[in-house]
Amino acid sequence: MARHLKALRKKSKPTPRRPGCSEEPKSFGVFLGEIASPPTASQLRLLSKWDILVLDPTQDGVLDALSTAGVASSHILGRLDVRTLVKSDTGSSDDNIIEVLDTIDRTLAALVGKGPQKILTGVLLAGYRTYLQPVVLNQAARYIHELGLELWLEIEPSPTHCPTERECRETDMSLVKGIVYRNGTIRPDGDRQNYFQMAEMRQVMRAVAAQRTRTVMAIWETIQTGNDQQYAVVQRTFNWCRFSNFLCWIGSEAALTDAAAAAQQTVEEKPLGALMWLKGEDIMKAHDTWRANDQVSASSHWWGLKICRIQLVEVWRSLRAKIHANRRDDLQISQTTCPDIDEELYNSLNSFLPGLREKLQQYPPSNRHEPRDREARTPLLRSHPGRILEPTQTRHDDSETQLHPLSVSAGGDDFTGLGCFHLGN
Repeated sequence: MARHLKALRKKSKPTPRRPGCSEEPKSFGVFLGEIASPPTASQLRLLSKWDILVLDPTQDGVLDALSTAGVASSHILGRLDVRTLVKSDTGSSDDNIIEVLDTIDRTLAALVGKGPQKILTGVLLAGYRTYLQPVVLNQAARYIHELGLELWLEIEPSPTHCPTERECRETDMSLVKGIVYRNGTIRPDGDRQNYFQMAEMRQVMRAVAAQRTRTVMAIWETIQTGNDQQYAVVQRTFNWCRFSNFLCWIGSEAALTDAAAAAQQTVEEKPLGALMWLKGEDIMKAHDTWRANDQVSASSHWWGLKICRIQLVEVWRSLRAKIHANRRDDLQISQTTCPDIDEELYNSLNSFLPGLREKLQQYPPSNRHEPRDREARTPLLRSHPGRILEPTQTRHDDSETQLHPLSVSAGGDDFTGLGCFHLGN
């Protein structure tokens, strides 16, 4: 096997690497479908949406689109599923492993022959655990590096496909650019993975962290089409990824192959909580612009509002003065009108505040639930403003004589129509 890998490296031609980005990637996305020629608007948007883009190079139109369309992603990965390439359950003998390596070599040679060395930056190897032991994987990683490509590993959470802690320790993580976890925090049915279901992923994380390499971590969450993307589950995934320094992609099965569905069924950012939209970047910029604006342009609408405000203040001051004067003189304000208030003030504000006269009445309009003898109880409140009403005076079985608890204070002051009520003494 060692001689076979050595022979592969000898016959391979070193390929110059595509200039990579020195900055750390900030986003991660997956699209495994075909790409039309020319690409549609939705497909073009996906090709330049993420810093790390995973594609299936065996699909029709993918390599042609990468060579012709402008792709802004700094890491473009071609996903190769070893189980699909082999198409059979081979054993673990040397001959079977050599057959798997030859299949991978032929696939990479076909891709390199089409010129993706100028486009693809790496290979995402999926389903490798059954066929490639850590020793063989290390040699295959060196061979892929000599082709000018980076090696990324795809890990599934199931115990049968997730490598053990020993296998992770034996794998040289310095040869692995990144690791992509499948459904690490969200189950395919849309529910969350619990603590025990995430145990295999955590042991891989510990093994990778023990080697102290600069391996990029990403999580790929696929939800079955038709299942809802629950708010609490998605928010938990984003919080977990931020705490663990992971990149994440959350989408439905349809979003993997349909660019139009990806625009609707892909979660691009952490869902906002209640009123958290006020902390958005656009909102904060608008606040800063308004705070820095020391010159407000005058307009007819603005001056009209200002005049209405001044008139409204005058009405309130006049009304408040009359109320105080009536209380000092022990006078009684009329039930339905305020004859001493200038009628012109109400008329001038009627277009701005319709029905202002009725809103400023001392008593609300009468209805069948209000007492018919209100005039009899008004002198009681006005002649004894400091009197505490007894329960027998405020609570009767007869609804027609019961006072509203939010309109009359315990001291007997009537706050009806004033827009406020008394809290405590």
